[in-house]
Amino acid sequence: MQQIKKYRATLYCALLLIVTYIFLNSNYSLMVNSAEALGNVGDRVLSGEFYRLFTAIWLENGSLLALISNLILLLLSGFLIEPTLGSKRFTFIFLVTGVLAFLLADVTVKILVDYFYTYSRFDIMSFSQPLLGASGAITGILGSGIILISPKEIPQMTRRKQGILVILNFFILVSVIIIPLLTQFNISDLTHIYGFISGAAIAFILSRRNNLVVNTIKRETV
Repeated sequence: MQQIKKYRATLYCALLLIVTYIFLNSNYSLMVNSAEALGNVGDRVLSGEFYRLFTAIWLENGSLLALISNLILLLLSGFLIEPTLGSKRFTFIFLVTGVLAFLLADVTVKILVDYFYTYSRFDIMSFSQPLLGASGAITGILGSGIILISPKEIPQMTRRKQGILVILNFFILVSVIIIPLLTQFNISDLTHIYGFISGAAIAFILSRRNNLVVNTIKRETV
């Protein structure tokens, strides 16, 4: 039980995503209406409906594959990073980066549309259509891990944790570097990029201002 408590924020976030998915997908009309009413619709957010930045994080109400992939990455990153951050900081970074990822993506698309009359190379989602999901928040957690886990700590990890770190770094490579170059994917690359940057920035600030100890990974037996 004590071990589970170290990952409680991760587990609560994963559970909420699962429950929301099941509830919203139980009825097609409910799924569509919730996306329209609570999803991140850029032009509505920038018109003052800022609550959408928070509610859209939990609306994994479309592809089951997208939900599963996000859950896997959330659990892996939480297993590796939450014990270092602590549950409160983990939750804080998850929520704040999720909100910032949507907001910064909306602002960027607005600038591109207003001044360059295009944004398809950067984000294929329409500015007037709902953008949903927790991927921005999850890449935020991954970004924080880049700051919190230094190279000198890696040899002290168990092989299992080293394996998880390799998987997470591969995901960072795919979501932050490769996907933005492949616009045929129905994925908001801007939310991934901004989530990652926001997570790294917040972790850096916390480590400096709050004396967050980053060398907390103890030597473990394999």
